[in-house]
Amino acid sequence: MSIARDLRYAARGLRRDRVFTLVVLVTLAVGIGISTAVFSVVRGVILKPLPYLEPDRIVTIWSTNPLRGWSRGGVSRQDADDWSRDTHSLAALATYVPQQANVASGDTPARIEYALVTPDLFAVLGVKVRYGRPFGPADNEPGRGTAVILSHAFWRQLTGGDPAIVGRPISLDGRPVTVIGVLETGVAFPSPTTALWAPFGTTPDATGPRQARWVQAIGRLRAGVGLAQAQAEFDAVGKRLAATYPETNRDTGILLEPELHAETGGARAALLLLWGAAALLLIVVVANVTNLLLARARGREREIALRASLGAGGASLLRQSLTESLLLAGGGALLGVLLSAAALTLLSRISVDLPRLAEVRIDGWVLVYTVAVALAIGCAFGLRPAWRALRVDPAEILRRGGRGIRGAGDGLRRALVVAQVAVTVVVLVGAGLLFRSFDRLTAIDPGFATAGRVTLRLAPDWVTYPERDRAAALWNDLIGRIGAIGGVERVGAVNRMPLTGNWWTTEYAVDGKVLERGREPTANFRVVVGPYFETMEIPLLEGRLLDQRDGVGAGLSTVISRALARREWPGRSPLGARINFAPEMKAAPMYTVVGVVDDIRSGSLAEAPTPVAYVSLAQARYGHFGDWGMDVVVRTADPRVALDAVRREVHSLAPNLPVFAVKPLSDLLREDLSQRRFTLLLLGIFGTVAALLAAVGLYGLMTVTVTQRRSELALRLALGADSRSLLWDVVARGAGLAMRGTAIGLLVAAGLSRAVASMLYEVRPLDPMTYGVVAVVILAIALASAWAPAHRASRTEPMEALNGD
Repeated sequence: MSIARDLRYAARGLRRDRVFTLVVLVTLAVGIGISTAVFSVVRGVILKPLPYLEPDRIVTIWSTNPLRGWSRGGVSRQDADDWSRDTHSLAALATYVPQQANVASGDTPARIEYALVTPDLFAVLGVKVRYGRPFGPADNEPGRGTAVILSHAFWRQLTGGDPAIVGRPISLDGRPVTVIGVLETGVAFPSPTTALWAPFGTTPDATGPRQARWVQAIGRLRAGVGLAQAQAEFDAVGKRLAATYPETNRDTGILLEPELHAETGGARAALLLLWGAAALLLIVVVANVTNLLLARARGREREIALRASLGAGGASLLRQSLTESLLLAGGGALLGVLLSAAALTLLSRISVDLPRLAEVRIDGWVLVYTVAVALAIGCAFGLRPAWRALRVDPAEILRRGGRGIRGAGDGLRRALVVAQVAVTVVVLVGAGLLFRSFDRLTAIDPGFATAGRVTLRLAPDWVTYPERDRAAALWNDLIGRIGAIGGVERVGAVNRMPLTGNWWTTEYAVDGKVLERGREPTANFRVVVGPYFETMEIPLLEGRLLDQRDGVGAGLSTVISRALARREWPGRSPLGARINFAPEMKAAPMYTVVGVVDDIRSGSLAEAPTPVAYVSLAQARYGHFGDWGMDVVVRTADPRVALDAVRREVHSLAPNLPVFAVKPLSDLLREDLSQRRFTLLLLGIFGTVAALLAAVGLYGLMTVTVTQRRSELALRLALGADSRSLLWDVVARGAGLAMRGTAIGLLVAAGLSRAVASMLYEVRPLDPMTYGVVAVVILAIALASAWAPAHRASRTEPMEALNGD
């Protein structure tokens, strides 16, 4: 009954102070809502367990090679077979490689993602086949590889949910395969859009030499085996393989990493930073609300004194004060959850490169977190006013007519404002460093033009076009037809677009240079069709570009990037030099360097240009895997009309060839920076909110201070003091608090600067400009916040103030 009575009394009191209640609820809703939204993302991406059996026992296995900069590289199938045979810490080990294929869906060709796998993959994941059977050893034998297992989502899309699909054939890249099973729902490996799985159906040696590390490996730890124990065993096996195969494994190590970390590693640092920033924002919120409650408590001292005089005990006053604080926190939490739900809805519509983004939602654990946060901050901002209620001296308060004791609680309020300013500085410094870094990245020349260009991908399959010459003829025909479309100015194609990763990296050897086997340098290998360089406006620096002279039967030619030329032929021209790609292959041909083009950013804008070698499709001996897929770049003034015409031309020439991955070329830049943009946007919002709350807190404190000093200021004015000096006296007090908070904040930010160091580009964590600008901005906000109360104080009428007091 007492709790219900306290709740009713608190609700009545808050209804009476509607403006105060609204301000506090909005403040709490913003702080709790931001914290809840960020935690929802953190939980969905990096805290929520993967949807597999005992997911903490699943590990990704990487190859490492410090000499070549591999910290987490692919593995070879031969190495994986040796690991499976020579280690005992894993209950199962599997390899896989993501793929894409063309399938027919009604009259419209479509493109799907699938994975080539070894049969133990589903045992590693601990998932079951809902209909049919899993893969068996026979499915992976050479010459087989015609069985497939469908994902639950693709099964429903393909058949509407008909179990009779098991045993029936479907067409995959023009090749008939048989559906042997349908997986249970919820399997999203290696990506949420994986439609089916197929066995390799070939021996490891048939898919490349031991140094061809083009697949991924995943394993399940045996029960009772820890990660460190398994890592030690794999280290020992890695050393044995290095001794047995020195040419391919001498510098290669092995790294085991929890699968959850492997899937989310690129996003972990940014999300943990945002979570920390959200926690700092909550500190600002608590400080702000505490100041508001202290100011309100001072105005209610007469009421509290009367209740104490009438017999209300200290425990009753304490309980009542905390009840009011927790009621406010609960209301703020409710509004915060609604705000966070709206924020997550907005996030789902924003293109941001976050793994497991589809799993981000407000679930039971997020609500538990929100309730815990609300209880914690409710106690935090309610404790001090409640404690003051216990220390009320009724006689003193009533003797002074309810005006309270001047200066009571002022020290705490000043400390809270200093803390608000300090925390705001920390958040703004982090946002400023990321902004400076982002600004540097956006100023980078990627090495190609994007305006007025669209890109799409076509992937003729190897069944329909089994020979490279036929594929080259098809591509030349396609590029010619697209180039003849009205409004198309230029068109070219490449096997892999810039800014999409250092895909298809190959070893090479320059004619006349003797290199130690196993330590050959590497370069990205790009296959082009048509005037690709002219379409992308990649500048020619020396020699000529690839053209019709580099066709079937002609001498093998290559164009190289400036980075490759500088590495191998520093200070001299590489024209006429000969270079051998994939020297480990028997009878690997020599290509003659006929031109040098400027560098592009292959992996990302933040990565230095990688050496690249370009060859024509007609003369390429490799550079494709699984199909003859190429990215087409079209330069046109009207992309919509041009794309409609491109689809018609493709359909007329190859009716079963889908057109997919259609987007403006500028999207490559946007996608590359999406995660940084997302982090910067949220930190900017946090910093802005924190700065506003700090300004409100300082404004409130200066208003209370001026009110308390009203008689003193009036007396000084009556004795002849200059109003301007009084104004600057008040402003200086506010500026002093802001300066102390700024100094503390800058020191804390400098100490925490390592948290953002890995996310910076050409900006030092202790960047003087960022720290200086933040300090100036905070001091300007402080001066503006203190000016209004100071201005009112300087215009006080002395006699009116003295009579009122």
